[in-house]
Amino acid sequence: MMPPGFYLDVPFKDYKEDPSINNSGVKMLNPPARYKYWTEVGRPTTSTFLVGSAMHCLILTPEHFKRDFGKEAAPRKGSKGCDVWNEENPTAEALSPSLWDRAHAMAESYQNTDCMTAIELLDAPGSAETTIIFDDPETGLSCKIRPDFLRDDQIVVDLKS
Repeated sequence: MMPPGFYLDVPFKDYKEDPSINNSGVKMLNPPARYKYWTEVGRPTTSTFLVGSAMHCLILTPEHFKRDFGKEAAPRKGSKGCDVWNEENPTAEALSPSLWDRAHAMAESYQNTDCMTAIELLDAPGSAETTIIFDDPETGLSCKIRPDFLRDDQIVVDLKS
């Protein structure tokens, strides 16, 4: 468990593994058995979630993309190349070729946008994917948040795919 504070460059896998509760966990509390299952077994990862996470990384922290998603699309599970890919990308979340292409296409769309609002929101001093851990004073629970982009002027940007 990370102590309260602001953390930069925390891989998303490490953020997920921290047992502090986040907004998704609070939503899972009804019923409590669902939250218990989610924390013990893990929340299933969907292709939509993976593509969105990869797109976030390509736009907000491209320097971490190879670490988090690999040097190339992952081969099909069970194929000969799968074990090699896993060895070469030990910290990466595997993306199939179609998910890899979709994430890159969305990031390219942002790179080529003429929407000045989108450009101005992210083209400001600040930090992307900052992990923030704090103790809730009312419940004593350790909580965590990870804003997509926290601007120095205190504006929080939520990037959507």
